[in-house]
Amino acid sequence: MAVVTIESNLGRLAVNFRTSEFVSKAHPDKMADGISALVLQEHLINDPLAHVAAETILSSSGEVSLYGEITSGHDMTQADYERLVRGYVGGLGWTKAHGYDPDELIIRKQYALQSPDIAQGVVESDPSRLGAGDQSETIGFAIRNPRFSEEEDQRLPLPHALSRDLLLAINALRESSLSEVIKPDMKSLVEVSYKDGKPVALEKLVLAVSHSDSIENGQLRELIRDTVMSVLHKYKLNFNFDEAIVNGTGKFVIGGPRGDTGLTGRKIVVDAYGPEIPVGGGAFHGKDPSKVDVTGAYLARWIANQIVGNGLADKCLVRLSWAIGQPMPVAMHVDLCGTEKNSIKNITEMLAQIDTSLGVAIARFGMREIKPGDTKGIVYPAIAGWGPFGLVKDDSERPWDLVVPPDKWKEWTAPKIEVAGQS
Repeated sequence: MAVVTIESNLGRLAVNFRTSEFVSKAHPDKMADGISALVLQEHLINDPLAHVAAETILSSSGEVSLYGEITSGHDMTQADYERLVRGYVGGLGWTKAHGYDPDELIIRKQYALQSPDIAQGVVESDPSRLGAGDQSETIGFAIRNPRFSEEEDQRLPLPHALSRDLLLAINALRESSLSEVIKPDMKSLVEVSYKDGKPVALEKLVLAVSHSDSIENGQLRELIRDTVMSVLHKYKLNFNFDEAIVNGTGKFVIGGPRGDTGLTGRKIVVDAYGPEIPVGGGAFHGKDPSKVDVTGAYLARWIANQIVGNGLADKCLVRLSWAIGQPMPVAMHVDLCGTEKNSIKNITEMLAQIDTSLGVAIARFGMREIKPGDTKGIVYPAIAGWGPFGLVKDDSERPWDLVVPPDKWKEWTAPKIEVAGQS
């Protein structure tokens, strides 16, 4: 039976255990997120005011069904959507040899128009009066990790950042030299022990890495060993890799949608901060910026980042509550978790200068300024692939993770940059 751990937080030296998992961008659910995000991006490139709520289902039979509501000035044909989907799936590393051939997918487009009842509240020429596209509770979080410099600190729960960085490293190894034997579908899970609220040791490591049938699981372990240990060294965590569970059944050849159906929005805890932090009201990907599930969550993260990144507190949880058609949150709650380093009064006054209206947040982050080009900016499929928060070296910027001095909070907006399109 599993080891049962009972925790007590009554003592000052209490020890507890925190877990988190992540999945790669070629996991079936993340593939669905990425396709939905790519559809969104294609419409925003051609119609910045498009209203999009795209959802995707990938079945084990090879069908890709595109659902949702889209009202856009950019007309797309069945062939256009097929081109996007096949190109995206192939770009993830799926091939006929790996059991999921982009050219053989059956793609069904079944989008409808946005409800006029919603549209009347979110179409507004004055950005400061743009109404929320739905009601939602959105969460932002940031925490200082003293194991890292301020430049390297992702301000995420350490187990969650670690679980993603492990997969990023293994996927980079796969892309660089092992794409024929390691398939792109991967999962990770870590358990970290804490004492006095600080991470102490890595207790458990679980990896699921899909592979071709030309190698055994033992060979796979050795192929990824050095890469995994390099990431753990960066995190200053000791661990005996021989104790890691890699592909618990001993085999992971049937991966991707052939092994498990993919659905947009099913990895909301992975996308956010892991299981120790509350999640908000909805998923992030495939939704245009009028959807506060997305923009509200990014705004809440930006606020939490400013508090922690400027040394005003070591930990911050922000909750923004939204009502459909309303331009600003109907409630804002900030929890400094007893870690504040400045007076509550001063921090409250600093926060009061931030304009939290939806339209201003969209402009602040440049969320509709998606233009073809050769420089970096927001790339929605990349954000869907590896998540919206923290330090990820991919094709996308994450402006809600930038920290600026408090005297810039009122007027700050993301740098104006052109964005490489994914079409």
